[in-house]
Amino acid sequence: MNAAIRETIGVAESCGLSVECLPDVSQYRLLIARKRCQVIRCRAVSAEVRGTLRTFIALFVPRSTWAEFLILFVTADENAVSNRFYVLPRSKLKKRTMLSTSSWVREYANGWHFLLPDVGLSQQKLRGDKTFSALYDLQREPEDLRVSLK
Repeated sequence: MNAAIRETIGVAESCGLSVECLPDVSQYRLLIARKRCQVIRCRAVSAEVRGTLRTFIALFVPRSTWAEFLILFVTADENAVSNRFYVLPRSKLKKRTMLSTSSWVREYANGWHFLLPDVGLSQQKLRGDKTFSALYDLQREPEDLRVSLK
């Protein structure tokens, strides 16, 4: 098992998500919280754009449509500023591209909360540092309400 997979598994488990390695399949495919995930190694590079140092991630779309989520495992050059992980719904990446880390992809930085069980689309739209715990609480809320109504 390579370092990218080990680190991905470690971080997912530290977020309370179950992780299963699939036998006889590419080592980059995992089931995280019962969702099909593919780990993609990519590199963040820095470049000066109009006098401002910006960070970009080069992304290649996997040939297979197996994965529901793509987990970008990012390594950065010494000037690049990037999160280590981006957790994207597969539907967000349609073609090979280069993204600025200040573009729409920033919403998915460390987005492990997207893999929580039963997280609906309306809940996925929540953003911010407290999103993970807020989504976790939202998941539990209906059960608590049902119990109190009995």
